[in-house]
Amino acid sequence: MGKERWYVGFVDADLPWWLRWMTRPKFRHIVMMRYDVDYKIWLFVEWSSRRLYVEVYKKDEVSCIWEDIRARGSMLSIETKEIFGNMSPKMPIYCVTWAKQLIGLNEPFILTPYQLSCELKRLGADVIFE
Repeated sequence: MGKERWYVGFVDADLPWWLRWMTRPKFRHIVMMRYDVDYKIWLFVEWSSRRLYVEVYKKDEVSCIWEDIRARGSMLSIETKEIFGNMSPKMPIYCVTWAKQLIGLNEPFILTPYQLSCELKRLGADVIFE
């Protein structure tokens, strides 16, 4: 598999009190999207506390998702990193760990959505909107 461009949305979310203290407003959850040029579809991926959502949208169906992310937070765009060897899944599995896995980022001390946003910017991610 070659490199892919992922759009990483950072949004506010209704979290339990014990998670709110370690996150920032508008950086409490992550959703991700990418456009598949071969199939001409958008792939939407979200890891919630209950399940993994993977949804497929036609190009003309995603504007409401972009508008929702813009209203609730920010979005960056970054190309995946080249992965050499086996990159084992990290525990615990939550939105930040799976986002790092999809991007190919092996940084064990990035734990919050805000930290991930800062790291992606440091790595040269494009700011789509803030």
